[in-house]
Amino acid sequence: MERLESSKEFTAHSMELKFFHNYFGNLGGFMCDKAKEFAEKEKLPFLPSNLQVALVNLAQHEKVYFSLTFLEQKSWFARRDSLKNSYSILQSLFLSIVKQEHKVSTSGDFETDGELPENLVSTVCFQLSEFCSARLECISLYIQMFKTALAPPLDTLCEEVKLLLESYPQKFPHDCLRNIQTCISDELTALLALLQARQDIFKWNYTGAIYNLDDAHEVLLKWKPQAMKHQGSSFRGSFFGFGEKLSNPTSGLYVWMEKFFQTLKSQFTFYFYEVLCNTGSSDEMKQMLSKTSYDFVSKALLHIKRNDFSHLFLILNTREQSTTALKYGYPLPDLNDQTCVQNYRIMLTLPHTSNDHVTHIQYLLQNKTDELNLEKVVSHTSSEDNKTFFCAQIDHKIFIIIVCNGLRGDKDSNVTLYLNEVLNQLKLRKIALLLKPGNK
Repeated sequence: MERLESSKEFTAHSMELKFFHNYFGNLGGFMCDKAKEFAEKEKLPFLPSNLQVALVNLAQHEKVYFSLTFLEQKSWFARRDSLKNSYSILQSLFLSIVKQEHKVSTSGDFETDGELPENLVSTVCFQLSEFCSARLECISLYIQMFKTALAPPLDTLCEEVKLLLESYPQKFPHDCLRNIQTCISDELTALLALLQARQDIFKWNYTGAIYNLDDAHEVLLKWKPQAMKHQGSSFRGSFFGFGEKLSNPTSGLYVWMEKFFQTLKSQFTFYFYEVLCNTGSSDEMKQMLSKTSYDFVSKALLHIKRNDFSHLFLILNTREQSTTALKYGYPLPDLNDQTCVQNYRIMLTLPHTSNDHVTHIQYLLQNKTDELNLEKVVSHTSSEDNKTFFCAQIDHKIFIIIVCNGLRGDKDSNVTLYLNEVLNQLKLRKIALLLKPGNK
């Protein structure tokens, strides 16, 4: 009789294990509908009925989470933060199942000294409550990212993501939950890499930016066949080859991250164009630029030719720049260098020819500071040189200057249209707007 009971327990345990592996295998692979259908159809008599209901709800919540539709604008009568409330309710339900399994009074508070419950259902439910807690933190992160508009500095946001990455995934280590553990680890790894790449580009840190972009690309490359219904897609090893057209999106989160990555890659090639030119041939540079979602360099050269511009400059404010921040081909400037204007350095010149505009650049940066800080496009004319200079602030460290041949008005349409387009791209406004309620 004891052997029979033991055999039944072993069989039940094996079936539970198989059930959880199948369910979480689907859930961690972006197949939320399949996970939901599996939880609805596979009725195991020895699993608590409320657990199977909870797993159906979890699959539904994960689908909403990965679609980013929880950020959509709600009507005035709709309940706010509905997905956060749903995960909170689910978290409580998983903990109540743990109590139920251990016959703990529902009137008492559930506490743990760090020792996980011994039976499989209790262990999985307890760790799923931690997973729900992680999701609540992640939802708050995306809401916060929209509020900051991804404008640097992003140090606080990076620290929050890093803390989540270091703490939460290991809180649900059971082998059954490996897929969702990997999924949330990949998500936070990619998000942290993207935010840090944004920071590195802002700080003009070539080395840091390229490593973080590569880290983000690695996760996105892994996610692509899972998150997208692709047909005959090919994947290249370098992130500069990651530019294939996407089709049939099934994950709003993946698509948003991929667009974030592509925008940062375009910005990176623009800011570090001169050092990249020193590392590759002209043909390699053309091929690299052709794979960016927005080719700043080619567009700039086209506008220079079409609209009779003379030069485009990117200027870095080095006043607060540390001695180690300007890396790989960008040493701190010699103030006697013609590319320097009292704490400012000309980091990019298009076309790459000698120029004698330093005096006028200095005038714009030193005498139009207040207007530039208000995100206005400022101008300065030189009758002697028959040139007009336009300047705009990308962020508090980086400025873009357009030099036009001839004397032009303050609101020259060719200049303002081009600058507005470039600023929208460089400030990541379009990426931030994708997180705006109602912009899915």
